[in-house]
Amino acid sequence: MNIDNLKSREIKEYKNYIELCKILEIPNTRGNTKVAYLKELARYCNFYNQGYKFIIDEFYDTPIPKEENRGGSRNNKYSNYLDNLIIKMLLDNNKSIEATFTKIFSEYTPLFSNGYKSFTLQNYEKLAEKYDTTESLLNLYYNKTRNKVSQSFVSALNRLQKQNIIKWNDILVVKIGSKIETVNPDDKLYKEIKEVEKETSKELDKTMYEIWGNAEDKEILLNSIEKKLHVTNYWKQYSITLIANVKYPTTDIKDLKRLYIISIHKGIINKSYKNGYCELFYPYMAERHIKAILQLDKMLWLGEEIFDDKNYEFDKLNIKKTFNDKPIEENEVAISDDEVEYPF
Repeated sequence: MNIDNLKSREIKEYKNYIELCKILEIPNTRGNTKVAYLKELARYCNFYNQGYKFIIDEFYDTPIPKEENRGGSRNNKYSNYLDNLIIKMLLDNNKSIEATFTKIFSEYTPLFSNGYKSFTLQNYEKLAEKYDTTESLLNLYYNKTRNKVSQSFVSALNRLQKQNIIKWNDILVVKIGSKIETVNPDDKLYKEIKEVEKETSKELDKTMYEIWGNAEDKEILLNSIEKKLHVTNYWKQYSITLIANVKYPTTDIKDLKRLYIISIHKGIINKSYKNGYCELFYPYMAERHIKAILQLDKMLWLGEEIFDDKNYEFDKLNIKKTFNDKPIEENEVAISDDEVEYPF
């Protein structure tokens, strides 16, 4: 597997597994062999799928040792922190919780600030003007934050369940008229909602994440579900129960926040686009965008507390020294606000 070949390419998005295999100089295989190749790739970088596409989010400074990579997790640097936080959360709440993603990480284990809960209710146009940035950067920062945490959270849940420490599943809370019900994956209504989601996703040619992130698409989905199933609204919750006798863990949530924030910075600063001459440019390396990223750190994560360092602002404004060798150009062309941002 030629990882250096992959690292040397400026393009980080590949249209399918076949193209990725060509770059890595490995055979295009299926089944267990394909799984093994992807596990090996996960030692060197964080990647995700979008349909058939493979998108490289970041390369690790040091490859994850093979023995730490068992189970296929692509988020191993977060694993110890998250495992302990989940166990701590359950012990603090009578060994069982049912809650949304936002409630879990804003209240039960406060990874996020109150600003995270209200972020999607913000007027993006005014917020972009306030921070002297673009609406696209606001979307990109929020998408990366939510996805990076949710992906590693689900990996931790699966890992703990495999170790017989917890049991978990996702449930749907549905509103039918004035009545609110909880439906489980085995329930008929749960399966019917998921079927309408698939139909809507196919009809709009968008992932469910893209649909939920777009007000008009979300309205189309909810209207379809209401028409077919009489459900006026619904949302997902996690149902998690501690089933093993474990010691009360000690972990520093600030260290986990720091890992996430640095990783999000890397992903945004290294995001590139092609201009009209098919040349790659890095719009978010402009100093005004980096200043906006600092403000978003504070708003969503309480970044001032996480990086308790008087040089924090200076270091991040010179982010090229830490994360990238490309210079910050004041005259970089900003990405247009109507350009599609893909969640990682």
